[in-house]
Amino acid sequence: MSKYHSIVSWTCPFAHRAIIARSLFKVEDQVSQSETSPVKKENKWAFHDSEEYHTPAKDSLFPEATFVADIYNQTPPPNWDKVNSVPLLVDSQTKQSITNTS
Repeated sequence: MSKYHSIVSWTCPFAHRAIIARSLFKVEDQVSQSETSPVKKENKWAFHDSEEYHTPAKDSLFPEATFVADIYNQTPPPNWDKVNSVPLLVDSQTKQSITNTS
């Protein structure tokens, strides 16, 4: 199991930085990654099965979460401004949010 887990959306320009950095620094083994659907549901980043976008129905670390907001409510990051954004970096062992900035 990876030490950290990153939740991103391919359609978010801020998340692109996290996706690119993960690859450039070759930390894919240390930082696992889950993708949300590229289209928001109810104005929230959502996990739902989509063959069109090739996104999974659930996050691998938080399978009970339907929205990224569910993860924020469960484990808010330090200095959280109540915005449920991606990317979100979480400690995989403690399931504590670390940061939501790219």
